[in-house]
Amino acid sequence: MNYDVFNDLALFHHNILKWYEQYGRKFPWRESVHSHTNPKYYQDILEYDAMQLAHESQSVEYKQSYNISSSLDISQSILTQKQNYHNLEFSLNHQKKETTNNIQEFTTQRAYRVWVSEVMLQQTQTKRVLESYYFQFLKKFPSLSILALSTEENILKMWQGLGYYSRARNLHATAQKCLKYYNATLPNEVKALRKLPGIGDYTAGAIACFGYGQCVSFVDSNIARLLKRLFAIHVNQQNATLQKILNTLAHRILNIDESFKHNQAIIDIGAMICLPQNPKCSICPLFCFCLGKNTSTLLRDSKKISYQNKTINLLLISKNTWRGNQQTIEFALFQSSAKLYKNLYGFIEVSDDELNLFLEHLSSINMNYITDNISIQQEQNRFYQFSNQDSQSHIQYTNTLSFLGRFKHTYTKYRLEVKVYFCNFEHYRNNKINISILNLLESFLQNKIKNNAKQSEKHIFTFYSLSDIENLAVSSLTLKALQLYKNFIQHYAIS
Repeated sequence: MNYDVFNDLALFHHNILKWYEQYGRKFPWRESVHSHTNPKYYQDILEYDAMQLAHESQSVEYKQSYNISSSLDISQSILTQKQNYHNLEFSLNHQKKETTNNIQEFTTQRAYRVWVSEVMLQQTQTKRVLESYYFQFLKKFPSLSILALSTEENILKMWQGLGYYSRARNLHATAQKCLKYYNATLPNEVKALRKLPGIGDYTAGAIACFGYGQCVSFVDSNIARLLKRLFAIHVNQQNATLQKILNTLAHRILNIDESFKHNQAIIDIGAMICLPQNPKCSICPLFCFCLGKNTSTLLRDSKKISYQNKTINLLLISKNTWRGNQQTIEFALFQSSAKLYKNLYGFIEVSDDELNLFLEHLSSINMNYITDNISIQQEQNRFYQFSNQDSQSHIQYTNTLSFLGRFKHTYTKYRLEVKVYFCNFEHYRNNKINISILNLLESFLQNKIKNNAKQSEKHIFTFYSLSDIENLAVSSLTLKALQLYKNFIQHYAIS
């Protein structure tokens, strides 16, 4: 039997909330203000005591009319009751004021946590956000004002590995605007939220509802899928038209009495039951309302991303230095100025032609070099010798360019094959060869910029040790290349 959603809206809401109470996901940003902390709680106490006082006054007047007690006792009783009431009123008003302030602070913080979580969950799986980023980020930036006053580099460091770094930059920009214009809080109106960097319709609605408890509807990918299936919506419409239809439907089915739980529930049903492929219709609480349960093909509107394949080469240029009595290796890193990786540190990236040119320059100063035509094992045996000094492995034979390996990396519309090359040289101030290498590197990079009109990077490189790099904001691409180097060194040291 099929029910009509709009004619049976009460049943529709009942099924959603019943399912949510049993199966809804529990996330740290899903917190509501408990009833006992509501200011109305204290107002109810005052109203009750006022009623009791009025009742007792009437009782005293009744006793007086029948000469049940002396006039003095009656007057004293009334004065005592009134004084007690006024004392209670003062005390409860003070508690009410404190509680109101506490609730406002709680709500402000909840809105902040909702905002951070929603931004992190864009393009990133919930499990990964919870396990590696959400709590760590809030520990570092526990409030919006602290986030606003932090440096972009520190924020990018905490965002490291999440990708889509514009999200972190927008967080910083929004925090700074809120600090300046909204007294270090997020605005509670959807219209004002939409004007902030990185906050669209869905995120604004989520902050207003989950953060501030407002009765608003919104549509994310999970809700959109549920609505399209629930109402059997054909997807051969323009995106703007379809989005307008979905927004209207989301508003019409909204439970105005339980908007917080309702919105959480339909997100969860979309994420856990109304799946893109093989939906779990048999256990769906909305099965009896669904018009598209047998026509899932209606939902196949998502376009596959058309990736561009690209090969890049990373140069891990390094030098050996001494810090006190300990030898350490340092890597040349530059801070990006490009839009995607702005202010992130990374290794030097070159094209195949630039790599060949670099190899020619290396050979011109009598350095050994190899390419990826030689196996890694051959490279290890030929170019590296290690000795154990204080349980630390150190490269003894240097001045080489070696192919470490390759890995796959995907971002935005690109599928990358990344080849990683390692060049190490001993660093002595009076060593002419090594001075030549530094000059060569600077000259090479400047020519790279000059010959590429589209190149916006300024490769001003600085050498950092591995421990230094741990405190820098680096891209996930750089982290993968660094891990490849560590695996390479570890494998050789063990063998």
